[in-house]
Amino acid sequence: MTSFKTIVVAAVLAFAAAAQVQSAEKPAAPAKPAKADKPAAPDAIPYDELKYHLGERVVVETKFKSTRSGTLTKASQFEVILSVPTPQGPAELTMPKETILRVIPAETPKPAKP
Repeated sequence: MTSFKTIVVAAVLAFAAAAQVQSAEKPAAPAKPAKADKPAAPDAIPYDELKYHLGERVVVETKFKSTRSGTLTKASQFEVILSVPTPQGPAELTMPKETILRVIPAETPKPAKP
């Protein structure tokens, strides 16, 4: 039985040595750059200051890669509510704070020249 244990130990050591040699031969994988969130737009409104922009048209970008635009009707520490135009009339859209990436003022269309 002793020779069986010796064979098993030798096999385990040989496997470990082979794995060590194989890992030493592999070049190190290049480090991936850290995924950065979109840089905040210079005109982005900080979340804590949204309460000062009630009644203004804004664009909200979410973590779900969606964009919503409407009139800001409420901004609390938990959520933002937009009034969004629909064919049936305005509708309220509630968006939880943790889903919002950034809020920027909506571009107001310039009046057409007569």
